Amino acid sequence: MTRQILIAIIFIIGFFISPVYSVLTATLALLINSRKRIYLKRLEVFILFHITILLVFYIQLEKIPAIKEAVIYILGPFVFYFLGKSLSVKHIDKLKLFTLISLVFVINVLSLFFRAPDGKTSFNLINNYYYNSRNNLLIKSELDLVFMNETNLSLLVLTSIILVIIFLKSRWFKIPLTGLLIGILLILASRTAVITLVVVLTVFLFKFVNKKTRKKALILTTLLLSVILSTISVEDIPFINTIVKRTLDRSFGSQATAYGLGERFIHYANAYQNSQELFNIKGYKYLLNKYNFSSHNEILGHSSATGILPAISYFFIVISLIISKLKTFSQIQETPYKQTVLALSICYFMIGLTENIYISNIVWIYFFFFTLAITLSKKYDNACKATITS
Repeated sequence: MTRQILIAIIFIIGFFISPVYSVLTATLALLINSRKRIYLKRLEVFILFHITILLVFYIQLEKIPAIKEAVIYILGPFVFYFLGKSLSVKHIDKLKLFTLISLVFVINVLSLFFRAPDGKTSFNLINNYYYNSRNNLLIKSELDLVFMNETNLSLLVLTSIILVIIFLKSRWFKIPLTGLLIGILLILASRTAVITLVVVLTVFLFKFVNKKTRKKALILTTLLLSVILSTISVEDIPFINTIVKRTLDRSFGSQATAYGLGERFIHYANAYQNSQELFNIKGYKYLLNKYNFSSHNEILGHSSATGILPAISYFFIVISLIISKLKTFSQIQETPYKQTVLALSICYFMIGLTENIYISNIVWIYFFFFTLAITLSKKYDNACKATITS
C-alpha cells in the first residue's frame, strides 16, 4: 500500500503545488524503484533518443525558463512512463492505486470548481465562478484572481467520471459522485467534453457489456430520455441548462460562427503558419508567449513548438504505445485497465482536436503516460520479469 500512497502523493504535488516538483519527485521514485536494470524495447530506446534531441536544443533557448520547461514538457511525460513501467514489473495492487488516483482527481476537480469569483470556496452555484463565467454574468478582466479555463477543467472532470465508473466499487459512492461530476461537466459547458463522454460510454456499452445487459440499458436509457424530453424543457433546468444555452447561442444565435468554432479556426490558421518547418525548437509555450493564445489543437501545438519531425516523432511514440498496449490485454481481470487505456486515448485525441492539452493540462499527460505503462498485462509482465538482470 506504501507505493500506492506515494504515487498518489506525486500526482497531488502536480495538481496542487507544481508540475516541476511532481516530475522531480517522480524521478526520485523512479531511481529508488529501479535499482535493477529493466529491459528496454526498441520503442523505448527511440523514446530516449527523442528526449535527448529535444533537450539538447531546448535548453539553449533564450528569454524563457528553458530548463524548467524542459523538465515539465520533455522529461515529465516520459519520467512518468518509465515510473509506471518500473512499477508494472513489481508486486503492486493496481486496483488500489487507481482507486487512490481517482480520489485525487475528484478532490482536485471539486476544489477547483466550487469557488466564488473572489476565490473563496463556495457551494452556492448562484455564486459559482464557472456558472457565472459560462453565462456571461461576470467580466473576467475585472477579477483579481485567475481561474482554470473551463475547457481545461472539463478534461479533468471527464477523466474523474471515467475513473469513478471503472474503479469505485461502492454504488453508494459511485452513483451520487458520478451524477455530481456529470452535473459539473454540464455547467462547464464544454461541448467537446460532453460528446467525448458520450462516445466513451457508448464504446464501453458495446465493447464491454454483454448483449442482454446492453439491450436493457438501451431500452431504459431511451425510455428515460423520452420521458424527460417530453415533460421537461431542458432549457428550464437550473444550472444544467448552461450547455444547452451556450450551444444554441454559439450555433444559431448572435455568436454563431462555424458552429461556435470560428475563433478556434483563427488560432488554427496562426498555429499552422508557425508549423511549417521540419525542425525548429521554439518552445512549447511559444504561441502563448508571442501571441497570447494557444494552438487549440494538440497536433498544431507540437508542430508549432518543435517543428514537424519532432511532432511526428512524439505522436508515433504515443500511437505505438496505445496500439501495443491494447494488443497485450487478453484476460478478463484486465478489463478495467483496458477500459482505462481506451477511454483516456479517446479523450486525448477527441479533446486534442480543440485544445492543446500538452500545455493546458500537462499533469493529465503525466497520468496518461503513467497509465500506458503501469497497465501492462500479466503476459507482458512475465516477459519483462524474464529479461530483468541484476
